[in-house]
Amino acid sequence: MAQLDIINDPKNGKWRRVRKDVALVAYSRGEDVLFCPCKLYPFGPWQPGVVRRHEDKHDETAIQRFTRLCGEILQAYPEPECGRYLHYYVRVHPASFGLKTRPEETLHL
Repeated sequence: MAQLDIINDPKNGKWRRVRKDVALVAYSRGEDVLFCPCKLYPFGPWQPGVVRRHEDKHDETAIQRFTRLCGEILQAYPEPECGRYLHYYVRVHPASFGLKTRPEETLHL
């Protein structure tokens, strides 16, 4: 997968596209994860990206909530125009700009 970095707001860092398993780890840690249909661009003119963070107040585990959230987002967008699967993005903070690291290493620990 090609590395794709998106800057929405320079003060808040940028977003890096990651695999689903990396997004699940970030979500279960309480990090912000951006979900976006594959044919749409996050922070584009229609703002198709959905940012979510796992909160412990739900009765579901992080994996169950993540899976249900993916299904709900895909149902919200028409399939032919938006794509059949999601892309996942995690926030990369300004301290890690310019570093050649894997996305897993840029998450908050």
